[in-house]
Amino acid sequence: MEQFGGEEAWPVASAAQGSPEALNPKAKNAIRGAFLGFYVDMFDIYLPILVLAPALIYFVPEGVSPTVAALASGSIFAATLVTRPIGALIFGRYADTIGRKKTTIIAVSGFGAMSVVMAALPGYQQWGVAAIIVFILAR
Repeated sequence: MEQFGGEEAWPVASAAQGSPEALNPKAKNAIRGAFLGFYVDMFDIYLPILVLAPALIYFVPEGVSPTVAALASGSIFAATLVTRPIGALIFGRYADTIGRKKTTIIAVSGFGAMSVVMAALPGYQQWGVAAIIVFILAR
């Protein structure tokens, strides 16, 4: 294998050996980190889907048509999916300049803080339609 910086270019001992024992400790840590990052990412995307129905009662008034309720819940989910690539562009650039670890800490702190903001939002009874709009913007 080709040498890069005094180390082998690939973390696997050989192409024929794909067992976990063939990975060096750095590769094992990278795999663990990637799995944990993916888990947190999926948790951030799919948890709102699971809790959206009970939370929607708080943000959408009773007696509203099913179309309006579906539009509100779809907007909340769409906001998540639309803004993810924008965040990737912004934080990808930061990751390349200041480092991935610092960027990850900033991003996780940001969506943690926004989760607290969303949890503290008043409902429809207090803010009306503005509660839904602020929730979508926070998402």
